[in-house]
Amino acid sequence: MAKKDFAPVVENKYRKRLPTILHTEDEVTSLTDTGSIALFTILAFSLALILIMKKDTIPPQMRRMLALVAVVLVSCAFFLIVFSLIGTG
Repeated sequence: MAKKDFAPVVENKYRKRLPTILHTEDEVTSLTDTGSIALFTILAFSLALILIMKKDTIPPQMRRMLALVAVVLVSCAFFLIVFSLIGTG
């Protein structure tokens, strides 16, 4: 499946081309992935922190299920962080 152009550029010899921050699709994709990974990591750790802070007010059955979900999400966040660091270096 071919990648789509994010911002098609119309070449005009009478108009100066404005400088852009991102020049290729790969840079746009990696920036989007990095932002998604950062957002996912923040949300996973936030859920874990909220569960730790409010553990006394959550019913035991729901607490167990939410704790398992939080452990899975935090584990995935760690994996994504390590994977993105290995991919950059």
